[in-house]
Amino acid sequence: MKKKYKNIEAVGILGLGSIGYRHAKNCLNQKVKVFGFDECDSKLKAAQKIGVDIVSRKKLIESTSNFIICTPSFLHHRDLKFVLKGAKQVLVEKPITHNYLLTSNLLKKSKSVKVYTAFNLRFHVVVKEIKNFLKNGFLGRILWSNSVVCSDLRKWRPGTDYTNNYTNNLVAGGVINDYSHEIDLINFFFGKNKNVQGFIKNSQTLGLKVEDYSSIIMENKTGIFSTINFDYCCGPSIRKGIIRGIKASLFYNLLKRRIKIIKNNGDVLFKKKYGSNFDEEYKNEIKSFLKEKERHQLASWQDGIEASKVIDKIYKKSGK
Repeated sequence: MKKKYKNIEAVGILGLGSIGYRHAKNCLNQKVKVFGFDECDSKLKAAQKIGVDIVSRKKLIESTSNFIICTPSFLHHRDLKFVLKGAKQVLVEKPITHNYLLTSNLLKKSKSVKVYTAFNLRFHVVVKEIKNFLKNGFLGRILWSNSVVCSDLRKWRPGTDYTNNYTNNLVAGGVINDYSHEIDLINFFFGKNKNVQGFIKNSQTLGLKVEDYSSIIMENKTGIFSTINFDYCCGPSIRKGIIRGIKASLFYNLLKRRIKIIKNNGDVLFKKKYGSNFDEEYKNEIKSFLKEKERHQLASWQDGIEASKVIDKIYKKSGK
């Protein structure tokens, strides 16, 4: 007998900033009823214009049992605790927490609620292809990987003061919190890490109180070394990497949506540029949350905790 899947018909979004607004729009495009709450009037008005039903914080948890948490990340634990009382499914924006022990204990006690972490890069067409190549052993045994992710923070949200938002918050801000996607991708590709080393620095060019460039190295349980170099000090924007295998090396570029695989003798084994655009990852992530049959594609709350553990280790070793 085939299992009958139940899809979400209504969702409550806590936090209607840029990412909450994007999720609301994508939910509405899927013909899902959206209830929303935010403490900022201008964000409420913008969301209301696209069809979000604005309600109080208390009314939000009375309106549905499915939630998306998009508040500043230092509020995630508080908001998780709030919605878990009546929740069935919850999607939490990354990073899921800044206190992984506290949040882990909370979620372990809420076994009946399905909680996921919003790592939308898992839905990137290039990332999906890489995962398939690794699964099929296309590159042979993996030795190491190197990722580079950088951009100019000043160009992220034109017209806003980047020094006066979560990015510059001593708890929630900093480049490795903003780019925790890359940490999750390493865990997604190669499994949990057993050793972590890292460095964080402030370039003194952006007027931030937090780190704006960093380098980390992780070793997984099978001995794969993965380095990530981050910064948002200046252009150009880069998001690419190399995965080095015994049989072949894979070169990828997430911004240009390209993959190239080169054999050890120099022959090009595979080369492709993919279509779609940046918003597709967000759309597909929301579709997976809304549709029970596709929900297995989402990152679990445990995946979110693993990324937060890495960040916590780096900060502690750096004295932050």
